[in-house]
Amino acid sequence: MLSMLETSARSGTVLETPARGGTLLETSARGGTGVAVARQELRLQPDPARVVALPLQFAPAVLAERVERVLRRTDAQAAEALRDMTGRFGWRHRDLTAQLRRRWAELVDLLHLDPSGIGEDRRLLAAAYTTMEYAVEAAALCNPSIVPAPDQRGAGPGELRVVVSLRAIGEGHRSTVEFRTGTVDAAGRLRLDPAGRWATPGHVTPGPDGYTVRFDPATPLDERVLYAAAPDETLGLEDARFVPLRLPDGSTSWAATYTAYNGRDITIKLIRTDDFTTFTVRPMTGPGVSDKGIALFPRQVGGRWWALGRQDGQRLFVMTSPDLVHWDDPRPLADPVHDWELVQMGNCGSPVETPAGWLVVTHGVGMLRRYVMSAMLLDRDDPGVVLGRLERPLLEPDEDEREGYVPNVLYSCGGLVHGGRLVLPYAYSDRACSVASVDVEELIAAMR
Repeated sequence: MLSMLETSARSGTVLETPARGGTLLETSARGGTGVAVARQELRLQPDPARVVALPLQFAPAVLAERVERVLRRTDAQAAEALRDMTGRFGWRHRDLTAQLRRRWAELVDLLHLDPSGIGEDRRLLAAAYTTMEYAVEAAALCNPSIVPAPDQRGAGPGELRVVVSLRAIGEGHRSTVEFRTGTVDAAGRLRLDPAGRWATPGHVTPGPDGYTVRFDPATPLDERVLYAAAPDETLGLEDARFVPLRLPDGSTSWAATYTAYNGRDITIKLIRTDDFTTFTVRPMTGPGVSDKGIALFPRQVGGRWWALGRQDGQRLFVMTSPDLVHWDDPRPLADPVHDWELVQMGNCGSPVETPAGWLVVTHGVGMLRRYVMSAMLLDRDDPGVVLGRLERPLLEPDEDEREGYVPNVLYSCGGLVHGGRLVLPYAYSDRACSVASVDVEELIAAMR
């Protein structure tokens, strides 16, 4: 029997079972669909040691009291306290001092402080006392999507470099967006790169209708974290569905929709990036933006952008937009009809274009809130027409996947096609992530 090798990284523990030749062992089974689904023995587990430094939230008057108490320390006391802080926390962050300097600048602006006469050590100490460590993956690591990487250097023959986005859930059920990099081989198997030890938030700049997040290009992508940066997303960024966009001028960009949540209301937002270093974020608008789970098509059809949605919370809709921001005319596309989707159905990420049509991975919710995944095919020239759909689930939680933060759930925020196979990362029970693949032609042939 092959032994289990465990490699641990501070960005999540990856468990992989190696087979001969260095490839990952897969198990393949044909379910009720008759389609062979290969499940990799890859487990991306949450790591509570992955932390970021975030501001402690107080009312301005209360915050000012705390800062005032810290600033009463002498320079010698501040220097001694900073040495202690560096020993306890410095190794857990990439350049903690730089982050504390930014926090001090925020305090000066927020509290209208006069920094003259306040030495560097006391400034940093005031910033440290109004900052907290937040474990971004303390509760779960789930709901992945996968896209081709902007930089394909390092890919061998038949390989594709990829970026995997993840929803990390921490204290208070607050969600952030993280990334991993890896390679998909010619057989559709995903290998993740060893991840860096740190998690690093970007620098946020507010704008008139959103905000921009910039990361130091020297910071590895797998260390970058997108966190709540606006009042309407104080409880986080949920279920980002990333997709490569083929723009009308022939260039490629990347985008994602996600659900911003403040504990009471949701706002659907759009992320745009050309390099995964600078991200622009703005709310989406229009009658089509009324519920979670919006997924963009990767190119325009008929001169307009298209998207899938679930405007009534129960069934699939399609809608269109001139600019990816304002969405009009949501139209019903497919109703839940099978016993495993009678509660609701939705998408599991953006449609993937194939010669036969747009391949859509769907999720269905059945009895006792059990989530499974299936698939359907839409017309390439009119995505409002369903050409076929599976009559059985494609992927269901097995006994090793049904226990977790939210039991009995399989869910994905998007796959891709490479080498004729659909590569589908997925989360199980809002606990951790794995990946499966299936032959696209076989999958489409099984639809009715």
